[in-house]
Amino acid sequence: MTATYECPPLENNLNMDELVIPKDISRVVLYHGTSSKFRDEILTKGLRSRNQTGNSVYDGHIASDETLVYLARKEVAEGAASLALDKYGEDRTVVAVEVDISHLVEDEDVRKIFGATGWRESLRLNGTCAHNGPVNSIKQLVVYNGDSFTDIKEVVTPNPLN
Repeated sequence: MTATYECPPLENNLNMDELVIPKDISRVVLYHGTSSKFRDEILTKGLRSRNQTGNSVYDGHIASDETLVYLARKEVAEGAASLALDKYGEDRTVVAVEVDISHLVEDEDVRKIFGATGWRESLRLNGTCAHNGPVNSIKQLVVYNGDSFTDIKEVVTPNPLN
């Protein structure tokens, strides 16, 4: 089992709950939305949990686990990048990562609201899941100009962190 899976973009007639993630994968490409304020830190240290950085845009009613790194489908990560822009300023940034599925767990919001068990169901129901530990496998970091996710300011494809 060495296949890597990347979620397809949402189409007009495809709901998130129709997503079928293959069983025979070992890695998956997911996304994290943030502000370009954290660009250099992400490129040198990877994505780290809130208890390591103190950064979060989460404002929900269910306490999130500050030891996890939250990952999502690209469209959901773009929404998080917009929240990060509102909170931290600078530019919207979406980070693509490739992670081993053995480190993924369900987003606790999805578990508590929808009864999701496991990262696949969490991703299918809400477009989100979580990663245990730091994420060093940064595939690409994209910084966007202004309010659009079509106006790209910078694309960085780093060497994987050790």
